[in-house]
Amino acid sequence: MPAVLARRPGANLVIVGDGAAADSLRALADSLDLAKNVTFTGRLPNAELASRYGSARMCVIPSVWMENSPLVAYEAMAAGRPIVGSDRGGITDLVESGRCGFVVPACDPAALAERILALLEDPKLAAELGENGRRHVTEALSAEAFVRNLDVVLREARSTGLAAEAGAPAP
Repeated sequence: MPAVLARRPGANLVIVGDGAAADSLRALADSLDLAKNVTFTGRLPNAELASRYGSARMCVIPSVWMENSPLVAYEAMAAGRPIVGSDRGGITDLVESGRCGFVVPACDPAALAERILALLEDPKLAAELGENGRRHVTEALSAEAFVRNLDVVLREARSTGLAAEAGAPAP
């Protein structure tokens, strides 16, 4: 955040949720004198969470853990917000860097800040990447898309005899 503020002094960071790192993040924000630019909301009800996505320019997911499929990424993309996330776990599968947001190396604050700044300084780019993400979630990752893809896999398995080999009844 200090690197972002060096170029964009009016930038604000909203940290939503609670967890094991919440207290240390609050202490870090205080030690870096970021109180006027960083807001901690704690856990929010779903209705308010949707409103927060709607007012955000982007969603930043600087994970250091190998999260399989972070729900926050789906929610942000469905709300039309681009993602700036680290190259850990499912983020790399969900966010096509340069199309729905940006994927940066984990634990690289300079790379994270550069991509955040790119979206802050180019609202048109942020809107384009956000719309791409929204379209990706609603078209490729919807329940309907899952059923279509599952149907294709099952038909292929049936036609190649894989289902019979696995002990499934023959068609």
